[in-house]
Amino acid sequence: MGEKEVQAEKPNAFLAAPNRAKTLTLVGIYIALLGSLIQSNTMSTLLAVAAADIGGTDYYSLASNLGGVCGIIVMPLWAYLTSKSPQLKRPIFAISMFIGAAVILIRAISPDMMTIVVTGTFYGFVSSGLFVVGYSMIRDMYGPEKAGTYLGVCGTVMMVGALVGPVVGGVIMDFLGWRVLCWIIWPIMALGGLIVLLFGVKVTKEQVADLASTRAAFDVPGTIFMAIFLGAFVIALSTGTSLMRFGTLPSNIVFVVAAVAFVVFIVVLVKKKDAAIIPLSVFKDRNSVCFIISNFFSNIANMALFFFLPLYVIQVMGLSTTESGIIMACYSVAGLFLSPIYGKIIGKSGSAKSSILVVSVFRIIVALLFIFFLTPTTPMWLICIFMLIGGVYNCAGGSVFSAGPQVQLKPEIRNQANSVIQQMQTLGSSIGIAVFTLCIGIGGLMGGIMIAIWVSIVCAVIAGVAALGLKKLSKDE
Repeated sequence: MGEKEVQAEKPNAFLAAPNRAKTLTLVGIYIALLGSLIQSNTMSTLLAVAAADIGGTDYYSLASNLGGVCGIIVMPLWAYLTSKSPQLKRPIFAISMFIGAAVILIRAISPDMMTIVVTGTFYGFVSSGLFVVGYSMIRDMYGPEKAGTYLGVCGTVMMVGALVGPVVGGVIMDFLGWRVLCWIIWPIMALGGLIVLLFGVKVTKEQVADLASTRAAFDVPGTIFMAIFLGAFVIALSTGTSLMRFGTLPSNIVFVVAAVAFVVFIVVLVKKKDAAIIPLSVFKDRNSVCFIISNFFSNIANMALFFFLPLYVIQVMGLSTTESGIIMACYSVAGLFLSPIYGKIIGKSGSAKSSILVVSVFRIIVALLFIFFLTPTTPMWLICIFMLIGGVYNCAGGSVFSAGPQVQLKPEIRNQANSVIQQMQTLGSSIGIAVFTLCIGIGGLMGGIMIAIWVSIVCAVIAGVAALGLKKLSKDE
């Protein structure tokens, strides 16, 4: 560690750790990230192929959106635990990766889709471990410049993974099967966690006492009732035309549970105010509310094509998983150069309004293209062109809704509000998958995907309208 870095950062046990331990921590995080990227970039195709193989086409989406609900709950919990006890970052990261590896291992040997769905709920630990704990460990170990470089590598790996992952995963599933891909993913994830646990930076409670937060107690009741509400609501929507049909006693019971949990959650939110899992003061700030609404509906809209197009091209159009992977890879091409451009525009103008409006317009244009041209005989090359255009908005979550809040939120609420805004990405995706699963259930795969795309247009309009309320901060703010 260089002298300049020590002077630039207040000394702490992470920063002063041996270089070997810091390097191995980085290696473990990068390996775990690689496993996570393979899984996330092949998930929509893999689950569709698995459903065609072992059944469960009408509810397989639950394996993804219940995992998203889990992530929404675990992220603030991991953030709380590691801020109160920074010495727990290493074991918590490792445990998160081991849980993810176990989920994928069980997926590899699952006899039916219900097993995949139930165990898939716990995959939310992986994203929480990586993005909340792993990324903060990198920042703890290095000064601003080096940390920025190493975190930037994560972003680059994610963009490359989004391009390569779907194609490579598709080839593996075509020639070796979807279970083989699972057997490749889980050891990678487990290895990353094991390296960090055994060889990563180790600190004691006493060494990091000055880094420990004294924030209020974790909102346990709010977290529990939010989890019950989201879980029950997602399950009720996703199974309303299959396992638990709307109007039946089981379906009604689940909806009642969701409604009661939601009411109790709101009561807890009002009572605890800023000590709640979603701080109440966030909703008093105009820009925060606009970002929350826009990000939520943008991610709902995104799921119509991202999650269900692979199922359509494989089962209706008869394309291979490799061809499906190529189509999905096209969705990420524009992000390689547009993500930094969005960031620069937002930083220079001091507002994300114009960027969100552009994103919303392109989302509507691409949706209309699919409505008018998507048929069982549509040429693959035409779908690839549509997805390349769709990349203009697909990269918004990682750029527009990351840079925008940093520029347009007041410093005193920035951290709290930004955490809620980022939660909307996962929440919107989970709700979107549930809603579009319902659409597929109502109209069948061919008719349902058209209903889903029309719903995505409505969501894109709402996202764009919400952005109109954004205002630039004054110099005093």
